[in-house]
Amino acid sequence: MLKGEFDHSVKVMVGHNTNKGLVFTSPTALSETGYSSFIKQVFPEIRPEVSEYITKVLYPPPPPIYNGSYGYTSPVQRVSLGISDLVFVCNADYLNWAFHNKTYGYLFSVPPALHGQDEAYTFFNGQDASVANVTVVLAMQDYITSFVETGVPKSSLGPAFEEYGEQNGLLNLGLSEISAILDPTAHARCRWWQKGEYYNG
Repeated sequence: MLKGEFDHSVKVMVGHNTNKGLVFTSPTALSETGYSSFIKQVFPEIRPEVSEYITKVLYPPPPPIYNGSYGYTSPVQRVSLGISDLVFVCNADYLNWAFHNKTYGYLFSVPPALHGQDEAYTFFNGQDASVANVTVVLAMQDYITSFVETGVPKSSLGPAFEEYGEQNGLLNLGLSEISAILDPTAHARCRWWQKGEYYNG
């Protein structure tokens, strides 16, 4: 994708959940030693200086970093964010970049917004008690089906779904409202992950 070797005529709508990485966060990775071991386990051939860059620069520990300035306020959130970036969120960014931001992006933020939680909303047929807001369900289904049919997501139950564009805009599907927001993803981290330096043994 980085080289542009794909069908550029494809229409793209991409989304992710707020807390994608949380369910994959191991309690053993919360200490500094545990976090370093976790990185080594995920990337067995990683060079020590690259591992240190991940744990000290991309997702640095306190003090005083747990003040939210890096996107997390606890060890759990720190590890979860790294997993979310690497496995899920940055992949959405890569698609946006590859198509020059002429994509549609959404963020599913209905609490707790874990990995897979949006499936109950996507495929809701009136039978799932885990769904907290049926209006969000119906709007989400409208956006998806209209995108499949026409290439442009629309719903009478929510605001206009604008392209990701140069402003990095997302449609936020939240518990109490559906609204346009700026993408909270830290693009600098995703740009680093895209280089693939963690694969160079």
